[in-house]
Amino acid sequence: MNVTEYGTLMVQCSSLQECTVLAFVLDHLLPQCQIFGDRDCPALSRVFIASIASCNHSPDAQMALVTEIKGALQRALALPESATKHTRIRSLTNLISIIIDSCPSPGGQVPNQMFKGQQTVMNNIVKSLLKKGLVTDLARLPHSLDLSSPYMANTINSALKPLETLSRSVNQPAQSVVSKVKKSETETSLQQTTESQEDNTTGMCLCFVNDQFS
Repeated sequence: MNVTEYGTLMVQCSSLQECTVLAFVLDHLLPQCQIFGDRDCPALSRVFIASIASCNHSPDAQMALVTEIKGALQRALALPESATKHTRIRSLTNLISIIIDSCPSPGGQVPNQMFKGQQTVMNNIVKSLLKKGLVTDLARLPHSLDLSSPYMANTINSALKPLETLSRSVNQPAQSVVSKVKKSETETSLQQTTESQEDNTTGMCLCFVNDQFS
C-alpha cells in the first residue's frame, strides 16, 4: 500500500469533518477512548502504524506518517481540558516511542536490548521527527494542559520517554561528522607516514648502490 496515495483519501462521517485516513486512525481508532470500531481497534491501529514506520524503502510514507502524528498531537492539545484530551495525548506520545522502535536502524544494525534505553537511535523515523520539530512540540506540551488536572502526571510521564530519545539523538549527526573527519585525518596521516618510510627506504637503497660502484 502506498500511504502517500491512499493516505490522502477522505473519510466522511455524519458527525465528523473530512479527514485523511491516517488522521481518522490517529484521532478516533488509536485512543482507548475511541467510539468507532471495536475494542481491538487501538491495538490493531498501533500495529498498522508501526508497519508503516518500518518501511525504510519508502521515506515518503514515513514522512507522511510523522506529519500526520504531529497534526494529531496539535488537534489533541487544542481540545478542552478533559479525560479524553489526556487519553488522546498519551496514545500519541506512546505511539512515537513505538514508531521509533519499529523503524530499522541504518545498515541493519541490531540494538543491544540490554542497554536499549541508553543507546542513541538515529533511524529514518527519528530524523523525520526531528525535522518536523516534534522535540519542541513535546517540550511545550505542558503549556496546553491544566496543571491542576488529575491526569497531568501520567500525561507528562508518557511524553518523557520519546522526548528523552529524541533529545539524545539531536547531536548524533554532528558526532558522526566529527567521527568521519577524525577517521579521514587518521588515514591521511598514515598514508603520509607510509610514503615517508618508502622514500627513506628508496634513498637508503640508492646510497648503498652508489657506495658499491664507487
